[in-house]
Amino acid sequence: MKEFSKMLVIKTSLSDIAKNLELMRLQSEKQQWMLLMMMELNAKERSIMIERMTESAACDFAIAKGKESEATSSKVAELD
Repeated sequence: MKEFSKMLVIKTSLSDIAKNLELMRLQSEKQQWMLLMMMELNAKERSIMIERMTESAACDFAIAKGKESEATSSKVAELD
């Protein structure tokens, strides 16, 4: 009878361990999913920032070219 009691305790302990392992596995999967989502969001934000910086640089370049063209035109007009 004592051996049977020990076996029940061991069985219960193993069952608890199995449940805890399953819970840990599910938590790990959730954490991996959250990490992936954060990485994707970070990549999207970085892409948007690069796009905006590129657009801003292109706009600045166009403005500088326009000013350069105006300066060249006014010098040519002065020479005439």
